[in-house]
Amino acid sequence: RAALLVERARPQDAERDALGAIDLDPRNMDALAALEKMYDGPARARLLADELGRRAAKLGPPVAAPLFYGRGRAAARAGDNAAAREAYRRAMSLDPTLAEPIAALGALASREGDWSEVAALLESEVGLATSPARKGALLLELSVVYGDRLGNPTRAVSLLDTAATHFRDEPRIFDLGARFNLAAGNWQAAAEALDQIAARNATIAGAAERYFAVGAAAEAAGEVDRALTLYSRSYSRDGSFRPTLERLSAICFERGQWDNAWKATEALLERHGVALEPEVRATALARSVLADLHLGQRAAAIARLGEIVTRGPSYSPEAGIRDVAESWAGMHLEPRLLVGLEPRRHERALRRAREVVALSEGETSLARRQALEVLGALAVADGRWEDALAALEPLASDAAFEAGRRAMFLIAAGDVMARRYGDVEVAEPFYERARALSPGNSRFARPADKSTR
Repeated sequence: RAALLVERARPQDAERDALGAIDLDPRNMDALAALEKMYDGPARARLLADELGRRAAKLGPPVAAPLFYGRGRAAARAGDNAAAREAYRRAMSLDPTLAEPIAALGALASREGDWSEVAALLESEVGLATSPARKGALLLELSVVYGDRLGNPTRAVSLLDTAATHFRDEPRIFDLGARFNLAAGNWQAAAEALDQIAARNATIAGAAERYFAVGAAAEAAGEVDRALTLYSRSYSRDGSFRPTLERLSAICFERGQWDNAWKATEALLERHGVALEPEVRATALARSVLADLHLGQRAAAIARLGEIVTRGPSYSPEAGIRDVAESWAGMHLEPRLLVGLEPRRHERALRRAREVVALSEGETSLARRQALEVLGALAVADGRWEDALAALEPLASDAAFEAGRRAMFLIAAGDVMARRYGDVEVAEPFYERARALSPGNSRFARPADKSTR
């Protein structure tokens, strides 16, 4: 009957009839909504708040609760948050089962940044909700408050697990689960949540960044293989995301995965080369050069081994040749293999190694050492002996190398002088320094014979 009074009221009688409808049924939310439209603006809203307060004072609990709720809404529109808060709390005390004032007080606390109060009110709403969909939605909202506002991702994850029982398949649960599990230190669960979204062909906002973040957590936990998989998924979502390219470049290079190291490093240089800081660019260039040369050495090793392996009528050594070639080419740079480099690769390696040296002038960085080693190896392969010595001498003096490596650089320099220039006297100090660094080196296993060095 109360609803019919509002619906059938003539415009001039609408206000009177709406108030009459509330008198008949204080829970008539349609009548309250109609009054809010009529009492538009702060001044009129204040009048409505007073009117509803007078009517509510004449009623007992729980009947008066909806009117106090309406009073709170009117006070909030009038800009009096303190009065609104008081009215909402009065409504809640009069009828704890009425959800509307709880939600309204929560919205007010949210605007004021009182997230502990928001969480407490949402907990109350969850307890009152009877619909699975409503309960699930409230639990999702509560998890966001705990995860994003209160800094408690563990509690947020627990709430998400409960919310999942009220939904058949809600992508947002996986989306939030990925974020909050990662924040809680559960990178495995975060990765699984992202994969669940991908399996449903749903869009993952910021997918490259998020897979990278989970991969970084896996790497920090020592799970490098898993990190590589996650970085690869990040790369597949955005092949230009710099942090992913940097980690793929570094890990693949460290593991001697030359094909992948080359691809990732080239992508980094191509997409971000101009923006890279000098030290970072030098590092990337040095990795690119070394990966490039190892690939070239592998091709040369396969060709060499293919020529010398005996092939019987039922013997196909291609796989074995490739395995041996991988091992041979994956060691230190080998001038005997570099001799067979194709001109384009040779020119590219030489140009980039020289750029690294220029970028690292006056430094003793790893990239500079790698570039000098490349320049020395290429110079030996090309027969450019002065260039070879210019690279070998600083390498031999670099304490960052282990003693055995420094000894090999010195032996190579001595061999250049003795065998290529025929100057044994100049070569001898190089050999002596090498013997002091690595007396067990096979070159010094028997008495030195200057004529055969």
